[in-house]
Amino acid sequence: MPSRTDRGSERIDSGDPGPQEPLIDRQLELDVLREHIARVVETRRGHVVVILGESGVGKSRVAAEAAAEARNRGLTASWSTYLLLRWPLFGRSSSTTILSLPT
Repeated sequence: MPSRTDRGSERIDSGDPGPQEPLIDRQLELDVLREHIARVVETRRGHVVVILGESGVGKSRVAAEAAAEARNRGLTASWSTYLLLRWPLFGRSSSTTILSLPT
């Protein structure tokens, strides 16, 4: 997979990625996002979740799965991924995925 390190902070993906292989080893992350979804349904107050990590670790996929689950529960959900170069927490290129769960 080509590196995106030649770009600055920019939007690189959004929306539903379409059919995917089964999600593996992300149960904890999905459970946390399911708690946010349940809280939005229960309280009718929107949430925004920021998922941080190195590029390529699956943040967009987890966000897409959570967004699909939120839509199945009647919510409007969207997500976007942005590339960050040399973000201090990781000391190298990383990205952030933002999951929006409005009411």
